[in-house]
Amino acid sequence: MNKYIFGILSIFVLVGCSSMKSGRYSTFEIQNKIIENLNYLKECKAEGLANINYNGLEIKTNFLLRKKDSNVRIDVFSGGILGLSPAPKAQIVLQNNFVNVFIPDQKRLTITRLIPVDSLVNIQSVAASHDVVENFGYYMTSPFNGVYYIFDKKFHLEVVQIREIRIQFSKYKKNLPYQITVLQDKTEIITLDVDKWDFPHYSESIFDFEVPANVQIEANEIDLTIPLEIIEDE
Repeated sequence: MNKYIFGILSIFVLVGCSSMKSGRYSTFEIQNKIIENLNYLKECKAEGLANINYNGLEIKTNFLLRKKDSNVRIDVFSGGILGLSPAPKAQIVLQNNFVNVFIPDQKRLTITRLIPVDSLVNIQSVAASHDVVENFGYYMTSPFNGVYYIFDKKFHLEVVQIREIRIQFSKYKKNLPYQITVLQDKTEIITLDVDKWDFPHYSESIFDFEVPANVQIEANEIDLTIPLEIIEDE
């Protein structure tokens, strides 16, 4: 179960190639173009169909993703009768560098603290603060140990690699990805097929949620600054 939760978390942190000649742009221009293409991540809403692979089963369900600055909320729904009145199957909220995953049916709440404090969800800040290098026809930046952001030659976010977790962004239309796939050790965990992007203005209150009493709570911590070799030795 933990790998599926970690795969979902990796979504917060929140991906083609053109014939553009190498060396056409300076590092400063490349960073600015990447940041410009990531503007949609400031405040957005995406909804569509989630395909979840769990214990050899493929589960299809609707999802709603909302983001404002470094706050993210994903609601995954179970279908009601004839698809009406869907009930929440899972609620995932990233706020103040804590990821809260609540599964109502299992009465389970998983709280994960992300380190460093500067959230990985703010990809624009990462691209602006760390050097972007060209490597094998792609642009890449690596702010922390075992974390890589890879952009294609059109400056679209294509891959986020967080140790054994790989998030792929594809099927771009007008600089927006319409498919997001999460893999762990090359095994597909979840694919989000986006039907619609929207850009409403949200209040901070939508990222708050109440958890009823008598739930099982699990607390974790993910420190992305720890070198990989230390983690492997543990």
